[in-house]
Amino acid sequence: MTIQILLTFTVFAAMALLFIDGRVRYDTIALLALITFTLSGLLTPEQAFSGFSSPAVIILFATYFVAEAIFDTGVSNQLGKWLVDTCKSSEKVNILALMIVTGLISTVISNVATVIIVMPIAATVAKRAGISPSRLFLPVSFAALLGGMTTLIGTSANFITSDVLVSHGIEGFHLFDFTLIGSIFLVVGIITVISLGKWGLPLRMPAPTSGITKIRDAYGLKERLFSLKVPVGSMLSGRSLSELKFGTSMNLSIVEIIRPGEPLKIPAGHEILRAGDILLVRGSAEHFRRLLALKGVPHSVISDSLLSELREKYEIILLEFSNRSLWCGKRIDELDLPAHGIYPIAIEHRNKNISYDLTRHFLDEEDKLIAFYSSSLKESGRVFNELGITASLLIDLSQIRGKLLSFPAKYYMEALKSHGEEFSLSIALFAPLFRISKEGISPLTGREDALSPEDLIIVACEDERLKDIPNVKDIHILTESSELDEDEDEASLVEISPNPRSAMIGQTIGELSFREKYGVQVLALRREGKAIRTGLSSVILKVGDTLLIYGAPQQLDKVSQQQDLILLSELNRPPQRKQKNINLISAGILFLLLTVTKFTPIHVAGLTTALLLIATRAVSVDRVYRNIDLRLVILIGALLPLGIAFDKSGAAKFTADFLYSFTGDQSPYVVLTVLVVASSIISQFIDSSLAVVLLTPVAITTGEVLKISPYPLALGIALGASIAFLAPFSHRAHLLVMGAGGYRKTDYLRIGVPLTLILMALTVVLAPIQFPF
Repeated sequence: MTIQILLTFTVFAAMALLFIDGRVRYDTIALLALITFTLSGLLTPEQAFSGFSSPAVIILFATYFVAEAIFDTGVSNQLGKWLVDTCKSSEKVNILALMIVTGLISTVISNVATVIIVMPIAATVAKRAGISPSRLFLPVSFAALLGGMTTLIGTSANFITSDVLVSHGIEGFHLFDFTLIGSIFLVVGIITVISLGKWGLPLRMPAPTSGITKIRDAYGLKERLFSLKVPVGSMLSGRSLSELKFGTSMNLSIVEIIRPGEPLKIPAGHEILRAGDILLVRGSAEHFRRLLALKGVPHSVISDSLLSELREKYEIILLEFSNRSLWCGKRIDELDLPAHGIYPIAIEHRNKNISYDLTRHFLDEEDKLIAFYSSSLKESGRVFNELGITASLLIDLSQIRGKLLSFPAKYYMEALKSHGEEFSLSIALFAPLFRISKEGISPLTGREDALSPEDLIIVACEDERLKDIPNVKDIHILTESSELDEDEDEASLVEISPNPRSAMIGQTIGELSFREKYGVQVLALRREGKAIRTGLSSVILKVGDTLLIYGAPQQLDKVSQQQDLILLSELNRPPQRKQKNINLISAGILFLLLTVTKFTPIHVAGLTTALLLIATRAVSVDRVYRNIDLRLVILIGALLPLGIAFDKSGAAKFTADFLYSFTGDQSPYVVLTVLVVASSIISQFIDSSLAVVLLTPVAITTGEVLKISPYPLALGIALGASIAFLAPFSHRAHLLVMGAGGYRKTDYLRIGVPLTLILMALTVVLAPIQFPF
């Protein structure tokens, strides 16, 4: 093995690890590898940047215009109405129709763009036919990948494989070279999904019943709505909502102010409360009741001497989380930290140090948790490392000053008597820590502690938050649960999901300011089949999440037009360019004529089609440019030259020789099987583009060694890269439907495993028929 081969394998291994790790963006990883190969001399500067002018990138660019035109001209809306009218309430018929429509759309645009177009259609079908959305969204995602296999431009794996062939001086694939096998795959995939659907498609969400009720129940919203009243003489009267800090200090959101003849939906922060107002609130009535009960309790910031006493028994540690940590994405109260000897004091999240609402904070990578620790880091540091956590002693104690409070236990005991045994210090405001008694310091774990009136209770909290809690006499809890107004002319509930290309991904819901920007209220979030209704402001938005929002029709229409969001509920919004659908059809016919007659190369035909759509005003150029995923364009442009480096370094020849030594003079079918399985396995964990860039040069070299055609091997690699059905992270299309369908990670395996095995076997059988060895 030469130095160049070793360098090549090292770079690709590092890329694979970074892809799986996920902390570095895909396009950045590809660019780093590209620069590494260029600086090492394996690629010339001309070769390094040749990928950005390749036909693959131009084809990808052109498909964005087609995708936008399908939406803008109302073709997607018409398809949805046709499905609803034709398929009625039959689940199997609806799955069949949705998969056919998805597969057909996916033949000409990317898999992700197809899913974005079809998801609202599937949501409408679920509502009208009374079918659980979880029975429809997974078939849509699978059909998008299956349909993409049917043409050269259907998925990036196909046209990148063709481009790699061309870069090696071999004629690339043509538009319909994949159509026969891809069509068979689509039919087999549909049959498999429908046949195994009763067992394989999970029922994670109830079938919709009617109106707002179905959505509300799916998110368990009734449990998080209650009513408050501002009595006459209240100190809250005459003050604005922003001044009262219901959200920042009490974790409550005012959804509606009810006044005789003047209801206010989603009131702005400047709205002034009046005596007699009834507030419809999103939050926990029980938590708010506990806050009111503790208002006015005498408290103080703990002294330095008491802090020193605590430090003699407990270490104060700083925990930093990587994205591989099993604790990331979980709420602190779900982790049972006291069982690990960890007692949280504060969270440093995005350069903000907070001690409020700790128990309901969702941990994110790069968060820093400050806590008391009952053990020794010297003895347990290895355990933290295994959990993906970096642990160290806290040096700068200023980070916790003012965040540790004490108050007499007798006030807590009085609250217990007044509010019953269910009362606990584990409320949104406080993170309970320790009890100090005559016997010394001990952890405070809950209501089972035998407290004495002389005891002192230590909690983690920001002192200024206590001042914002209203007095009991100034606000009354009317009902423990309430209903939203179902008059859709005034306001309604809709579901949305973040576009996987959206800049919203990675930001907290609080940072996105839905209320301020769009005039709507986020009421709940759904992730991996679980509804999240509390602590929403600190939840970081991820691909596949769905949000339940409430707002007036004009505000919801404004949200539906945001390119960063995908609307999953039906709104009566007319297509912007319905009269231009004939232009879309004309552009499609032109593209077929140019490619079938071979009048011009396929990438030139694609760009010509895009220009025709622009010229006939069937699409908005500005909207297309906003939707173009530059990360994907850069990824493909940077990956393509890596195939040249893989070949020039001798790594492709080395791999082909190794493959030959492994298979010997056995049938070429054995080699094809190995390449198909390798391509599929790689694509389950990292981007399929890297799989074909790595393996296509191997297929070419193997063909030379075995004296067989490289085409069946390359075709098998391209198809294998799209056989990625085993996990939500196998493809962004799967991630996109995860929240909308309420899926868990294991749900993909039920149909994904048999479908993967069937398609792998079919690839090995059919590829040599399409292109003989």
